[in-house]
Amino acid sequence: MLKKIIIFIITSVTLLILLFLSRSYLEKLYFKPQKEIKTEKEISKTIIIESPKANDVIDSPLIIKGKAKGNWFFEATFPVTLVDWDGKIITESYVEAKDNWMTEDFVTFEGKLEFKNPSFPNTDINHFSHRGTLIFRNSNPSGLLENQYYFELPIRFK
Repeated sequence: MLKKIIIFIITSVTLLILLFLSRSYLEKLYFKPQKEIKTEKEISKTIIIESPKANDVIDSPLIIKGKAKGNWFFEATFPVTLVDWDGKIITESYVEAKDNWMTEDFVTFEGKLEFKNPSFPNTDINHFSHRGTLIFRNSNPSGLLENQYYFELPIRFK
């Protein structure tokens, strides 16, 4: 009986190690990191956020306005995600092109996000729970991560 238990434990541990190693190998092989647009120079070449601005205090409904190069859009939209201080998704939606999006020029966009304020009650604006991020991602119909770009805009919840 003891021999069977030892064999079971060794087999289980071996399988877990193989599963872990194969998963990390597959992630390195197939999942490439997305490209974050970081510098002002890079940002201004592809997307201009008019509203809200970085570190603005926001409330629901949030109206988002700006301009992005036509290659950010697919079927005249691209996704926007609002996350809290911990990266938890508060809401997701799309902004829509207001002009012809099938161009290499800048295209005006607008969208609206409705959400429940995630900040802790009875805390001031400097409390960590008031921090969040608005994430703009280009539409990527190919699904390939090497074609995915994003821009993160820090915000504050009211």
